[in-house]
Amino acid sequence: MWWIALATLHAEPVDRVLVFAGDRIVTEGDVAFEAFFSPHDASPVPAFEDEGYPVEEKLVDIALARALAGDLAIFRPSDAEVRARLDAFLASFAEPEEGRRRLMEWGFDGEEFMGFLYSRMVAERCVLRSVVASDTGADWTERYAAWTTELRSRSPVRRAP
Repeated sequence: MWWIALATLHAEPVDRVLVFAGDRIVTEGDVAFEAFFSPHDASPVPAFEDEGYPVEEKLVDIALARALAGDLAIFRPSDAEVRARLDAFLASFAEPEEGRRRLMEWGFDGEEFMGFLYSRMVAERCVLRSVVASDTGADWTERYAAWTTELRSRSPVRRAP
């Protein structure tokens, strides 16, 4: 019985799941990290830069696009491209060391954050290649909405209770 009391004293808070997106999850921690990350990162995907687009929905889109992209070579960024994205992220802070310190507060060391950036870049490339030019004159936002609607119809997206 004493070990239960001891374990309770050292318990870590649980990161609550918000959405199941295919075989991936979006948690409260993911949403909080995105709120920190986004202002310091320039995504080539317009919807990911849209401050009016709900963060939770953006993360669902990213999760589904990442799953769709898989490990196809066409979506893989080079190490140099990932490093350039990291450098740009760190340059958005007054001092790059501040950016590194803040990442450590989120539990990211350099390699883990490079993995995060790699995965994000794969998802972005999948989106950009999938949301193609339209003959109908529909703007990018309309094409993106149609694409995500189709993607979500093929991938289970469930909100956590």
